[in-house]
Amino acid sequence: MRIKYYLPFIIVFLITGISLNCSDTGKSENEPFINSGIEKYKAKDYDGALADFTKAIEINPEDPNAYFLRGIVMLNQQKYTEAITDMDESIRLKPDVGEVYEKRGLAKLYLKFYSGAIADYTKALEFNPDDDKSYFGRGRANIEYGFINEGCNDLKKAKELGNTSAEDFIKKSCK
Repeated sequence: MRIKYYLPFIIVFLITGISLNCSDTGKSENEPFINSGIEKYKAKDYDGALADFTKAIEINPEDPNAYFLRGIVMLNQQKYTEAITDMDESIRLKPDVGEVYEKRGLAKLYLKFYSGAIADYTKALEFNPDDDKSYFGRGRANIEYGFINEGCNDLKKAKELGNTSAEDFIKKSCK
């Protein structure tokens, strides 16, 4: 279930071309690698996507979008520590993008670093208070951490916001 739940959201992110509005410095030079990496990711050529995003970072190490996208690939490859490192760098460069915190929270959840995941999901919700993925992830992390009531409240909110996976976790964890 892990990344499979998030894969549609990641693909929507990539297809719609949402970016982190990075600065123009070096952007034009690394843009072909960003675009190629996105196409390779959509084609499930994750190693190729990883290589392209890495090249984009080499060309412009100040592009938060390149780190974010490479972190997405790392999440998909279950390289959670590496994903966190890339999300950290993306946040350092552009700290006001909630989706980056949400994805870093997901990596921390998989590593069972529940308090860190909760903090990241909470930060993501500051930027997007209606993000069902952040409520869902924070709910799961809270339950795993032992905060059942808080977790169930988050899962119920995620369900209310349209998260279709929340119901299974509510049935399993919330009485």
